[in-house]
Amino acid sequence: MLADSFFSGRAYLDANNNGEKDDADTPLQGATFIARDDRGAEFGALTDSQGAAFITFPGGSRYPVTLRMEHPKESPLYRVDPAEIVLQAASGDNFQFLFFSP
Repeated sequence: MLADSFFSGRAYLDANNNGEKDDADTPLQGATFIARDDRGAEFGALTDSQGAAFITFPGGSRYPVTLRMEHPKESPLYRVDPAEIVLQAASGDNFQFLFFSP
């Protein structure tokens, strides 16, 4: 039996609109963190007040796994690239996604 797979991501609001994560950027609550495996199975979670979201693939995942973060619903925010992160193997990284307001 495959072990569970875990993925974590954080969303931030680019406070100074410089397109880079820096200390001025604030956590973004209500964004949707999504992980999709090579079979198309998707799991998602909303970011909390610290901008963090965690996903568990029960029974493991098959790579590659694609991670993405969508802005909070009904929000005027846009995501700064990359739109997706593709993992070829398990990673203990906490992936960061940045959003800006036009």
